[in-house]
Amino acid sequence: MTTLLDRRNDRRNDRRNGSPPRVKLGPRPSLKPGVGSGMPAAAGVLVAVQAAAASLSILMVPVALAWATASFSSAPWIRALQFGAGAWLLAHHAGIVIPGGHVGLVPLGLLALPLMCCWVAGVRLARALDPNAIDLRAGVGRAEPVMPPTRALVCMVATYSGLVTVVSVLATSVSVRPLAAQAFVGAAMMSALGGLCGAAAWAGGGAIAGFRLILKRIRLPDPVTWVGRPVLAALAVQLAAGVLIGALAVAFGWNRIMLLHHAIAPGLTGGLVLTVAQLMVLPNLVVWAVSFAAGPGFAIGAGTSVTAGHVSLGLLPAVPVLGALPEPGTRPVWAWAVLALPVLSGVVPGLLIVRRDPDAGVASVLADIGVATLLTGLLWALLGWLSGGPAGPGTLEQIGPELRQLGPAMMAETGAGALITAGVLLTVRSVSRARSQTPHEPAAQD
Repeated sequence: MTTLLDRRNDRRNDRRNGSPPRVKLGPRPSLKPGVGSGMPAAAGVLVAVQAAAASLSILMVPVALAWATASFSSAPWIRALQFGAGAWLLAHHAGIVIPGGHVGLVPLGLLALPLMCCWVAGVRLARALDPNAIDLRAGVGRAEPVMPPTRALVCMVATYSGLVTVVSVLATSVSVRPLAAQAFVGAAMMSALGGLCGAAAWAGGGAIAGFRLILKRIRLPDPVTWVGRPVLAALAVQLAAGVLIGALAVAFGWNRIMLLHHAIAPGLTGGLVLTVAQLMVLPNLVVWAVSFAAGPGFAIGAGTSVTAGHVSLGLLPAVPVLGALPEPGTRPVWAWAVLALPVLSGVVPGLLIVRRDPDAGVASVLADIGVATLLTGLLWALLGWLSGGPAGPGTLEQIGPELRQLGPAMMAETGAGALITAGVLLTVRSVSRARSQTPHEPAAQD
């Protein structure tokens, strides 16, 4: 307290004397005793260990509860630990080889756990290594937060990905073999993305401001920067349409969902774990719903398909939420109306692109729409790849959207909506300008 009062008195004296204000920097805060301002690499290692331990511990809790309360299970505790480690590796998009097949289907909600832990680690790393952190907390001076040194972030990414790789090696057994290379790459990408965004959130003063700070430093090409907002707006509308379709499917199939849940009879704790697991899969179902609306549809096993025109299903996994799937057979004609949703979503980017520059010509608008639709298709191809994958041996080797068709379909349909919207707006603008430039003839007198 005395130090803060002394600093304020010094600043008052400086202002009275006309001298520039002095900023006295205190010692850099440390995460733990022994990690200080001169050890950015050690700070990066420490936050990486904490992030890995936190995400693994959080994921182990429901696994331990399910193992401890499952009266019908005779598996030893080491098998439960192996299952929890496998789920944690799966959260980093690391595939797992099992007898007769391969597990690569990752619940998208599960990806958020290590990503958020790495984001928090990035914030703590930037705060610990920021020389202005104490003044910023005290509200003294005009100091601004800064990004941590690059070597600190590199050490964080290297340590985190190394820990995940070590866990993948330790979890290997005769019947289960996690893919260590995928674990390393997935952990490196996740820790780099989360850590960088977290550090930028500290330096920028918020998550959104930090994201903008990253975009400024990357220096993307101008066409990509210009169409970024229209692409994100179209993506938001399309995801909202997927949520709507999924909610309607769950509402109409609620009875089947509850029948499947009661048939499994998971018990209180098992039911809670099963519900949390299904919530983790909901983002995947949203992506599948968008693929359904786009036309390609999705598969729940080899030889199956769920499209607007026809539904073909086989033996389904014992997951209650799959009771929301439509009945097998030919769909009614009105079901094809969902194909209009991706086209209608193209209205948003078309509107934003035309309104961005009132003086833009037709060629410029067409070029922006082309770049926007291309990025939209690439994003949906990525989301389709992330949301699908094999879930086991046999027919479960193929689950998720049709990757070869989803990206091109979304690009074509979104582009069609954007082109129609832009064409209408440019025509109206041209007619309005022509009328405003036409001289008014004087009225005839009798």
